[in-house]
Amino acid sequence: SPLKVSVNVDLPARPEAPVESAVYFVVSELLTNASRHGGGRHVAVDISRRGPALRITVTDDGHGGADPSRGSGLRGIERRVAAFDGVLTIHSPEGGPTIATVDIPHAFAGQVPRRTRLPAWKYALMVLCWGMGWLPLFPQRLVAAAFKIYGADEQSWFLALYLPEALQWPTIISMLALGMAMLIIAQGLAQQAEQLKSEVNV
Repeated sequence: SPLKVSVNVDLPARPEAPVESAVYFVVSELLTNASRHGGGRHVAVDISRRGPALRITVTDDGHGGADPSRGSGLRGIERRVAAFDGVLTIHSPEGGPTIATVDIPHAFAGQVPRRTRLPAWKYALMVLCWGMGWLPLFPQRLVAAAFKIYGADEQSWFLALYLPEALQWPTIISMLALGMAMLIIAQGLAQQAEQLKSEVNV
């Protein structure tokens, strides 16, 4: 292309050959249109995945006014992507820029993403936090705090109450904070795992 073109591709894997061929045609035709009719100097091509769909976005800094009804090139793109249930969307106001977006909805439907789950170390950390978070909270520290507040004579096996007086409250509070932090971390990792699953299923 005679234009300055920047390309960004963010895909987990290559799509099937027919889809690749269609995408090549789409990008080539849009670059040709931008060069011949757009009057711009720079084009940005972005190719990414949206769940099982493939999205191609081509943006040029030309004068705008692109209209599929007035040119065979854009209609050709529509016909080409329609074979894959794809859709072409053009946003090209007078004065520009022109943004052409193509969505091919099932380009990755039969492929398993490289990463559909959290790394193993994050799952291990989540299990550890859920499993251990209750220990500083209950009964070791909540009950110890209650004994401390009400001045109970019974110390039982709450080790913080056997420490020197100056260290008892700092120990109780720090262990409560540790337990809360562990539970919050576990909850955050669990939400992150659910988010990854939902993105894969989009």
